[in-house]
Amino acid sequence: MNENSAFKEPYLETLLHKNPLLIRLIGLSPMLAISYTLTLSLSISIIFFIVMVMTSILVSATRDLIPPPAALGCYVLFSATIVTIIELLMQACLPDLRTALGLYLPIVATNCLIIDRTLVFAARNTVMSSFKDAALQSFAVIFALFLLGAIRELIGYGSLLKDMYLITGNIEHVGLQLIKNNQGFTLASLPAGGFILLGLLIAAAGLLQTNTISEPKR
Repeated sequence: MNENSAFKEPYLETLLHKNPLLIRLIGLSPMLAISYTLTLSLSISIIFFIVMVMTSILVSATRDLIPPPAALGCYVLFSATIVTIIELLMQACLPDLRTALGLYLPIVATNCLIIDRTLVFAARNTVMSSFKDAALQSFAVIFALFLLGAIRELIGYGSLLKDMYLITGNIEHVGLQLIKNNQGFTLASLPAGGFILLGLLIAAAGLLQTNTISEPKR
């Protein structure tokens, strides 16, 4: 029981109390720009996961080979190379989704959360430790983007996964229409609505963090 709790504690801590998007407010651009539907939120989350994990592994594996003055430039080059490969694959296999993501796909290469974790953690730890840290941080981002994308799409369109055709290629697939005859609430799908909902989620996360902080041991 104790081992299980010790295993879960860092994951729950990062997910709920140290979430990089909702608590630390790092890397907010994908949340506001591309999270107006659940499909786009999950797509950019998966891309972020791949770039974060692969960059951290490369940085950790080469940390003794790169001189400090060139470190930052090389780390950004790693992430940019991975994003470029993903972009080329998407243009070949998922061109509609690539078009929908727009310029926010290449921006992932310079996401400040990726740069922060590579400099602070991956450049100073082993490959396995860097992999675990990158995966944990990425899952926290996926959790936050899932909430934001689902809520914004539900309020704005009354549906979930309405644009799955970007992935499946089936234009007739409309996802789950949960609210019949929904006229839509346009503000939820606009950047202003994203700011408002993001603020509410940050407030909720802060409240949760305050209410669940354990008392210091005597």
